[in-house]
This record gives sequence, C-alpha cells and structure tokens, in this order.
Amino acid sequence: MPSMPASRVPILALTVLVAGASGGCGGAGAAGPPPARPRSALVITLDTTRADALGCYGGKDGVTPNLDALARESVLYEQARAVAPLTLPSHISMFTGLYPPRHSVRTNSLMALPAAATTLAERAAGAGFQTSAFVAALVLDGAYGLSQGFRNYTQPLRKQQSALRIKDTPAANVVRAATQWLRQTDRSRPFLLWVHLFDPHEPYEPSEEFLNQAGGDPYLGEVAATDAAVGYLLGKLREMDRMDETMVVVIADHGEGRGDHGELTHSTLCYDTTLLVPLLVRYPDGWGAGTRARDVVSGVDVYPTLIEALGLGDPGDVDGVSLFGRRPPPGRGVYFETYDGFLSYGWSPLTGWADERGKYLHSSQPELFDVRDDPHESRNLVAERQEDAVRYRERLSALAQRPAFEATRGAVDPALLEAVQSLGYTGAGDVDSELPDPLDTRGLPSPQSRLNELYRFYAASTAGEQGKFDEAVRLLQQVVDQNPRNATAMDLLGYFLNQSRRFQDAITVLEKLQALGPPERHSMHTNFGHAYEELGDELKALQHYERAAQLSPNGPLVLGDWARMLEKTGQAPAAAAVRARIDELTRAPRPSAASGGE
Repeated sequence: MPSMPASRVPILALTVLVAGASGGCGGAGAAGPPPARPRSALVITLDTTRADALGCYGGKDGVTPNLDALARESVLYEQARAVAPLTLPSHISMFTGLYPPRHSVRTNSLMALPAAATTLAERAAGAGFQTSAFVAALVLDGAYGLSQGFRNYTQPLRKQQSALRIKDTPAANVVRAATQWLRQTDRSRPFLLWVHLFDPHEPYEPSEEFLNQAGGDPYLGEVAATDAAVGYLLGKLREMDRMDETMVVVIADHGEGRGDHGELTHSTLCYDTTLLVPLLVRYPDGWGAGTRARDVVSGVDVYPTLIEALGLGDPGDVDGVSLFGRRPPPGRGVYFETYDGFLSYGWSPLTGWADERGKYLHSSQPELFDVRDDPHESRNLVAERQEDAVRYRERLSALAQRPAFEATRGAVDPALLEAVQSLGYTGAGDVDSELPDPLDTRGLPSPQSRLNELYRFYAASTAGEQGKFDEAVRLLQQVVDQNPRNATAMDLLGYFLNQSRRFQDAITVLEKLQALGPPERHSMHTNFGHAYEELGDELKALQHYERAAQLSPNGPLVLGDWARMLEKTGQAPAAAAVRARIDELTRAPRPSAASGGE
C-alpha cells in the first residue's frame, strides 16, 4: 500500500496519542479526563474498502468528504487490520471479539457462528438496548449467525438465482431503511445500530455522478457512493439530535487488491492492500477528536471497545482489547488469515501475525516485512530475521491452543450457498473435513506462488460468463494440468464442458474430481447429472441429482433438477413433493418482528 503523504495527515504526531486542548487519547501515559460513556452506538461497516481509498488516509481528494469530516471528529487508527480478507469471518470477529480459529467461521458460507458464542448485539439486547442491523448482501445472511441478538435484521431477500452475480442492496437504500428505524425507536431507551454497506465490492458499477466524483475510477466511484450514504445517515442522526449521545464506529471488513501484489480483488492473499482498513471511532463528547493512532489494532477490538463503552460488563475471554479511552497494551500483536486458497484451489493456508516490529505471513513460502520502512511489502526479510520469524510462529502456535467453538458445519441453509457463490466466492460451502491449524501448510504450494494459476481461473470464468465456452475449457484445462488438486477448477471445467456439449469429456473430468475425495460437492453431482441426462442415461442422472439434493436439501436450483428428473422417470408424486418444497423455499421470508422499532 502506498505510504501516506505527510501533507495529507496533519492532525498530530502519531506514535503516541497525546492529550491536547481538543481532547487526546487517554489511558496509559496520557493526560486528561477519560471519555464520557455514550448512551447508544452506531457501527458502520464498509465492505471491500481499502484504507487509502479515503482522503483522510491519503487517498484521492474529493472522493470521501463525509468520512473525511467524520475523521476530524474521531480517533483515526492508521494500523487497523482485518482478521481476514473475507466478509463473513471479518464481521463475526468484530461482533464477538474472537479470531477466526476461535469462533470457527473461516470463510464465507462454510459454517455459521455457533449459537453458544455471544455477540455484541446479544449483550446489548440483554441490557435493554434496542438492536437493529441493516446488511446489504446475502454473504451476511442472518442464517450465518450474526443475527444473534438483533431484534431486527434486515437483509436482501433470498431468491432463486441462476445468474453468476447477484445485486446487493445499494448503500443509499440501506441507510434510508436504517434512518426509518431510527425514527421509530423509543427515545427513552438506548440503541445499538449496525449498518453494512457493500457498494465497493466488485463488479464496480457506480452511477455517472459518483464515477465523475472519483475521476473516472469505478472502484473509487463505488467508495464515493458509500461515502455519500454515510453522510446521509450521519446527517439524519444529527437532525434527530442523537449524535451527542451516540458513539460512532466506522470500519471496513477488508480492502481490495486492485492489482497490487498481483491480486485483483481480495480473499486469496494477506498483504496490507486487503488487510489494512480504515477505523474511525467518534466519541459523542468529542474526546480524542482529530487524533491519529499508529498502534497496531484489529477488527477484533470492536467488540470489547463497545462492551466497555456501553457499560455492558466484562467482555470475557476474547482476543480483542478495548480501545475505549486507552491505547492497546505495549507489544500487542494481531492475527490474520485466509483459508480461501486451501478451500478453493488446493493451496496452503495463509496465516500471519503483525505487531510494531513487523508482519509475518506463514505458508509453505513464509514472508516477513518491516511495514514501517517497507509499506509496499516488497522486501521479504524472513531469511535475515529468523529469530523474529520463530517468535511470530510461536504466537500462531499459541493461538491454535486457545479454547475454540466447535464448527457448526451443516447448520447453514444450503440454499444460501448458491447465492453467496454467485458473488464470486468460489470455495463457499461443501467443506466438512477438519481444517489445518495456522502452522500446518499440508505441504501444499503457497498462494503467492500460484497467482498465474489464479489469473487463468479468473480468465476462464470470465470467458464462460461471456459464452466463450471453448476458451474457458482451454484455460481451465491448463489450470488442472498444472495443479490436479484444484478441485474448484475441475468442477468448473466439468460445467463448461457440459455447456460445450462435450458430455463424455465432462464425465471423465468429474470422475477425476470425485477421486480426490472429500469434500463432496453438490455442484459436482449436478454437473454429473446434466451430462448423464444429455447422454440419455436417466438412471445415473437421477442418482446424481438425488445426491446433489441430499448435500444441498434447501437449494432451489438443485431441487429443481431432481424434480425434473423424477418427472421424466415417471415419479410424479415424488416430483410434486419436491416442487412444493421449492415453492416454500423461494417465498419471501417473514418480515422481521422488529420492523416497528425494537
């Protein structure tokens, strides 16, 4: 990530937060009174937003005027990192205070937060707070556990979806709905409101207004649209005279590669282009306004900070630390990970630890960077700083020994998997085997070493979306030839061979995929079924469609294939029962019981 120009960040010197006339960050070694406790809290999470996309973090002028104004009223953290470059694990860490190895949600849609885990919303609701969430994309569907404790949880409708991409709820619509809820709240009771804005996630399709505001950069145009929505929401909060009693926390779940380090989007690598995120904390009494902190902090700190700020008691055995009126402990480090390459492409997991001395990335190709002197992470120091590498590995090993919730695989409604996968998260779902611990590379190639493979996979996906099936097959065959463990590429190759009407070739590829062993993918059986159906082997087609339905019993598209083949084989009553289930699944969900103000 580019370093920030000094002229753009004039709001105080940074290594230590110094108390001043306008308020400083107190705690250890800082003068001045502590902050007053806020009555309520607003948490705004920005999806896929790099820190340097904001003007207050050195970004392009004029793109984020509202967030820049908020930064002048807030404590701004320059070294805040996401726990993962993935939406669901990152948000769950924010709302539980736990790292992914402990809360057990390691990627999007793989599993749900265990019911035994305690969320910030549960703590707030138990203390009499009005709790409400407005999320913009199904990747945060309430079924994944974040709805725990929110009396109202507004999300996009689940619909039968066959497109490769689905639309999220635009930020402008999300904040209008949140504003309506605020108007209906009981002014005699405090509230916890969470608003999630998804616009900067690809595909980048900003309106002409925001594209022009961003100087023609589509990604920044989406960031500008998000900024406008934040400005609208904060403006309405001021109109309601609620800003002077509400703590505002703005944080991104992760950044975006934008080609840096060879990563176009996010999820696969753990460089700071996708991990370093904006974090603004605004105290209603103005405490610390205009200060900038260089302390190493994490999204996992949101939970304990708000637990203390709202007077909700002891946060418990969590990984995060409270930043309410204080700095984190000296020498504090933070964990991060991505298992996307392991789950999707047959690569090693990528885990790491960052502190004030450096940043370590562990895989079958470890890396160590001094991000203070090398913010672009271009010089790997692992060979010359072996003692530091050992120390970081010890931190990872210690985390793996901490108490953890048991993963709740199978608790997630599989109907969601199709919608979440349509967002481009290729490895979503279908994994039921134990994941390796943070130091276990399984002897697999590192994600950093396989970027050419990833490029071919993306190019093949794009070609297939455009109907260029022969090109897609050619590229995917190259990927599979180079990496026979890339199950996602093999599955997609089978799909595009079917689209090319090369059904026997598809069966040959899918048999190789099946021979790899677990996880057993419902999409593999669907592709088998399509191939056998076209070849006229209705019995084998029925067997595979039935197995796909067993693996995804609530997936409308999967059930539709099964119902069709039941009809073709003369099993009308069974087909009717399956179609009734499809109708039930694709109805709009029951409106929230709290839409009137709880």
